[in-house]
Amino acid sequence: MENDILVLNPAALPTEQNGQPGLLLGSRSRFAGDRAQTVLLRSLLEGRQPVWRLTALLRDSLSPVPDETESALLLARFILDFNDFLEV
Repeated sequence: MENDILVLNPAALPTEQNGQPGLLLGSRSRFAGDRAQTVLLRSLLEGRQPVWRLTALLRDSLSPVPDETESALLLARFILDFNDFLEV
């Protein structure tokens, strides 16, 4: 998965509620559930991102600093939670 790229569905629109970033797609919405998801979502709103960059971003942005395994698990949880909003 190191060479994989994540990109938001082009139809997904950014939104915000009470300071939490989220996405709208048709009648569905999804908001970041924690700091890790906020970091990942904001990064993807800037454009397509390689998986290695997203896991490195988590290690650089979170405190306490997650190790490589925890970063991968945080990214996997994000992908599962936002699957409908990602381009396949």
